[in-house]
Amino acid sequence: MIESAEAFAVANDCEKALVETTSWQARPFYERNGYELLATLEGRRRGHASHYLAKTLLPTDATP
Repeated sequence: MIESAEAFAVANDCEKALVETTSWQARPFYERNGYELLATLEGRRRGHASHYLAKTLLPTDATP
């Protein structure tokens, strides 16, 4: 499913993908798929944190 979403984004000229997940969810999944951690926001409910990750989909020098 993630590959389909990324292909859709590239087809629509998106250069980057940005996701938010919480510490009890899928951060390792996104990291295995090439996403890099941008920031972590502590203090979520029950001692969890929010993680913000991004992935470059197109080279920054790509021309449409």
